[in-house]
This record gives sequence, C-alpha cells and structure tokens, in this order.
Amino acid sequence: MYTRRPTFMTATAIAALACNAYLATGSSAVAGGPIIVPLDAATIQAAIDMATDGDVVEVMDGTWTGAGNRNLDFGGKLITVRSASGNPALCTIDCENAGRGFIFQGGEDATAVVSGFTILNGAPPPNASGGGMLIVPSGVPSNPTITNCIFRGNSGNFGGAIYMDHCSSLVTNCLFLENNANFGAGVHIIGGFPELTNCVFFDNIAFDGGGLYVVSGALPLIVNCTLGSNGALGLGGGLYTTFASLAQIRNCVFWGNLDTSGSLSSGQISGTAESTPSVLYSTVQGGWADTGNTDADPMFVDAVAGDLRLSSGSPAIDSGNNASVPDDATDLDGDGDLVEAVPLDLDVRQRFHDDPVAPDTGVAGNGHPDDIVDMGAYEFGALTPPRNRDLLWRQDDGSTLIWLMDGTQRIGTGSPGFVSLVWQMVGTGDFDGDGHADILWHNTTTGQVVIWFIVGTQRISHAIAGSANPNIWEVAGVGDFDGTATTTTATADILWRNMTTGQTVIWLMNGGQMIGLGSPGTASIADWEIVGVGDFDGDGHDDILWYQPAAGQAFIWFVEGVQRVGFGSAGSANPNIWTIQGIGNFDGQATTSAPTADILWRNNSGQVVIWLMNGATRIGFGSPGNVGLVWQIADVGDFDADGFDDILWRNTNPAGLVFAWFIEGTSRVGAGSLGGVSQDWQIVGSEDFDGE
Repeated sequence: MYTRRPTFMTATAIAALACNAYLATGSSAVAGGPIIVPLDAATIQAAIDMATDGDVVEVMDGTWTGAGNRNLDFGGKLITVRSASGNPALCTIDCENAGRGFIFQGGEDATAVVSGFTILNGAPPPNASGGGMLIVPSGVPSNPTITNCIFRGNSGNFGGAIYMDHCSSLVTNCLFLENNANFGAGVHIIGGFPELTNCVFFDNIAFDGGGLYVVSGALPLIVNCTLGSNGALGLGGGLYTTFASLAQIRNCVFWGNLDTSGSLSSGQISGTAESTPSVLYSTVQGGWADTGNTDADPMFVDAVAGDLRLSSGSPAIDSGNNASVPDDATDLDGDGDLVEAVPLDLDVRQRFHDDPVAPDTGVAGNGHPDDIVDMGAYEFGALTPPRNRDLLWRQDDGSTLIWLMDGTQRIGTGSPGFVSLVWQMVGTGDFDGDGHADILWHNTTTGQVVIWFIVGTQRISHAIAGSANPNIWEVAGVGDFDGTATTTTATADILWRNMTTGQTVIWLMNGGQMIGLGSPGTASIADWEIVGVGDFDGDGHDDILWYQPAAGQAFIWFVEGVQRVGFGSAGSANPNIWTIQGIGNFDGQATTSAPTADILWRNNSGQVVIWLMNGATRIGFGSPGNVGLVWQIADVGDFDADGFDDILWRNTNPAGLVFAWFIEGTSRVGAGSLGGVSQDWQIVGSEDFDGE
C-alpha cells in the first residue's frame, strides 16, 4: 500500500527515484552511521556481511525478496538489523516459501538484534524447523534479541515462526499470525530460558501447541502475552508443554483457543503431568486454579478480526501483578534504563495505566504504586508517552537542519538534505506511523507534493504523494483527521484550501499514498482563515480552528475523516489587539477526560494568554507572562516531555536566540535557552524526529 518499494519498482517508485535528482541528500550515511540497504548494500545479507560488531544495518521500507534477502545469517556478529522506519507493517522480508527469514547459529548474544520487520512466508527444507527464524547453538547458545516484529504465514516441522534450541533469547512486542507447524506453530522452545513479553499469538495452527510448544526441560518466562483463536489438531491450542518443562506464565490471556480434547481449559493450555506450567494472574478460558487467575471473558475488541485489545469493562483490566513485569532489557522506550519494568505495551503505549472505573484486582508496585498492569499484550486506555520535540530549520538558500533536543539541551544535529527554494516546506507530521515525524513539501511551480520520511536527522526515503495546482491550492495544515479508522496506526493527513473559492479538502494519507479525500466544507476567503489544526474534543480526530480577523472570532469545525460532524464558536477577542499564535495541549488531562487542544493568544503589547478548551467551550484562561515584541512565538510543542505543551520563542536580534517557556495549564513553570542561530535560518516546525 506504500509506494516505497526498493525491490518491486512500480511506476510511482520509478518517479520517486527520478525525483532524487532535485531532492538529493547525497550519500546514505556519514562515517560511523548505519549501513543502509539498498544504498550501501544491494541486499540485507550483503549489508550483514559488511558489518562488524556494534554496527547497525538499516533496511529501507518495502518488500524484500530473493537471494540475499532470506536465510539471513548473522554469522556470530553482534549487530543490529532493523527497518529504517521501525514499523514492521512497512518493511517485509518475504521468503516466498523458499527459505527462512533469519538464522542464528553462531553463538550470538543479546546484542544481536532484529527489529521492525514482517517476516512472511518462511519455509525451511522439508521436515526442517523454524520457518521464520531458526535459533540453534554452536558450541554455545545463540541468544539474539527479537523485538517489534510480525511473523505471518511461516511454516516448519517444529516452530512455524520461530524454533528456539536451548537459548535465552528475548522476544518482545511481536505478533505471531497465521503460522503453522507440526509442533508449535508460533514458537517451539526446546530447553533454555527464553523470555516472551507483550506478544500476541493469533490464528496459528499445529498438531500440538498451536501458539507455543515447550519441551525438554525448557523454562520460558511468558509475560503479558495474549493467545487467541489458535488451534491444535491434537492438544494445546494455545500452549503445549512436555518432557519436564516448566513454563512460567504471568499476566497473560488465553481465550478462544481450541484443540480436539473437547475441554475449554485444555484448548488453552495442555501438556504432560510433569510439565504443568506455573500460571499466575492470568485469564484462562475454562479456568486455571492458582493465584490471581480468572476465567471471565476478557472482552476482546474484535476476536474474529484478530483485534485482541481489551474493551471497556474487561475483567482483565488492572488485574495483573506488577512484580511479574520483567526489566526493560530491550529498552523499548529508548531512555537507557534497562532495569525499569517494561514501560510500554504492544501498541507502544504506557504499560502501567490505571482505568479509574475498573476495580483494582491485581497487585501494584514495581515502581508503580498507583497503577496496576492489565493482563495481556495491550494496556486498556493507555496513552502514548510524551516525547521531546525537536527543531526543524530551513536556511534562505534551501538547506535544512534538524536539532535533536532533550528539553533545552541539543543532543544532536544533522541535515536531511538540501532542496531548491521552488520547494516550500509546508508541514510536518508522522505520515508512515513509525513514531518519527516526516516533512511535507509542495513545489510552487509544478504543484508536486513530496514527503520526506525522516528518522532522527536522516531522510531514509521519500514518496510522491500527488500534486495540486500551486496557483489555487495551499496546504493549510497537517493533522490526523481519520484517527486509526483507515490505517493500522495513527498517521498524518493533509488539509488543503482553495485560495479562490475557500473550499477545504482533506487528503487521507497512509505513508506516501493518498487513500481517500473529501471536503468538510467551504468558508469565505475574504472573511475566514485557517489558523490551526488540533483535537479540540478529544475524540482522536484532529479538528480545524478558524479565525475571522474582522470580528476576532474563533470558530472550530469538528472533523472525522473528511466529514465535518459539528462546529462551534470558541469565543472572540478584539482583533485590533489580539491574534491567535498557536494551538497546543497546555493542560494535559488536568481539566478534561482526554487530551484536548487549547488556544494561544498574544496581544500587541506582548502579553500571552491561553484559553483552555473542552470542545468549543472555554473552561479556563490565564496568562503565563508578558515579553517584549522583539521576541516572536516560533512554535508550540512539548519540549520537556511532561505531557504539557510549551511555548517556543525566537528573538529577532541577529543572534537569533531561541528560548522555551515550560507551561502547565496557564502557568509558566520554567524556562530555558536552546541556543541561537543567525537570522538566515528560520524555524519551520517542531516535531519528534528521533522518536525519543
């Protein structure tokens, strides 16, 4: 569904490569940077062969097939192989039933990492094991780390998706879908001490152990995993254990799995008597007698379609045991803390989150005295953790620059590329749902629309999203108008306005592809201007803020997809004195049940006022301060990752000093300097480019 295809060269992809002639960034990476496929090596295996211990191999998004892109062998190297976007839905290794995805047989340790791929259609030679991935010892165990991957449609004798032989691998935040095997369609574990956290097993089929098969004295730890709708033609639709194995199951959900025993509980978990697993604080259909367990329906959102998230009212909410959540050894949140409890769920949302209406039937603690972990891979109602904003600059000659920020401290700087001034930088947003903001361009001559996909300070790829007559249409904003209704993750969409008629049009985007469009309405060009985009009613869909300069009136269109579903006046302020300077969530959730956008005003004396909003209703207001007009508001964003948006200032003096006010509600709670740069550089946006 994306146009970025490094192996299948569609017409759009060919056009995108042609576009490189004037959107060039030069070489793929600076010295010491990642080895990028296909810029530095034609295939993934070629890049692995180039790497040495400690290197990173980044694979551009697309579908990778053929020799050199399957049966990938680290050869004992302690390296990371990851997708450039970090989104497994966008980067697929399709084995075409002609081999495995990855092979670990060189004694690799936990610093050998695979992250961010879909591994599809893996199939070893007849009667062999590990269709998607094979992990076997070579004198010493091989213990790679596998995180943020999807294993789909793989097959093998033992272990359709993964075969683990006496390893201690960490498998975190992975999906196992539609795999098949004789024993252990999802994962087959023979001996060893592997750990599986935040994983989902759905629609996998085996003779024994549809989801998992544990054998030969294995002692796996299985935490916060969800197994649903897996099947066994023999026993253990969810899990089968045998030969003196002891699986430790904590905070998990086993529901809707089937075998041929006719027993609900055996359909979930089965095995030989000496291998009875330890199951605590888990949901097991048919029941499992031990501490904290329940056989109450977990109330999946849509079990038939494979959406195994919990619905409101699920008895699995706030019912796990915090002490069972393991250390964050894979550093899911990228904060460098490897001994904190795993902080994120499979949706990369807060792992510890309290549902105020759910009874607290679990056990708090482990650094979270007030929030109890849910059972299963997903945390109900959890929020995406706040992240620092970075600064995007453009120079008068067309150069671009990104400052990676940690609060007021600049921790990195780099340019994603140079582009002619015929290209206008018209917006930023996460178009591909990878957790990194991207850059939107509009050509003022041809009307072509291009997206640069960014990770950190690097442009990893780009796509041509379409075109719009630059003499008529202007980009009026970037926002997520459809929520997750048309994409699997929240992605940015494009708001256009016809500068002749006043008509608005929304392009619904999925990566670089427009997947829908429509008009929420028309407003007079002479009377109304669009001043911002934000979610004012907390429904997960961004809305449109209008301003009428003649009357000073602020007006909101509430939008879902491309439809205007409501509207309302937010109030007015004297237009001879006050202007709207930005939109942000200044009060977090302090005054509303969900994060909502607020309005930032400034008067002609320099005073700043914030209107706290709930929908179109102003529920509070106040001034965080006053500053001379030599200081201009450059942007609004959360620069200290506290969940409250802040105000970014820039001084008009030659040094171009940049300063941040840290805001909570309507109060300024701190401030700091970010440095300065000459006035031939302009701040054109602030977003989270490095995903931290």
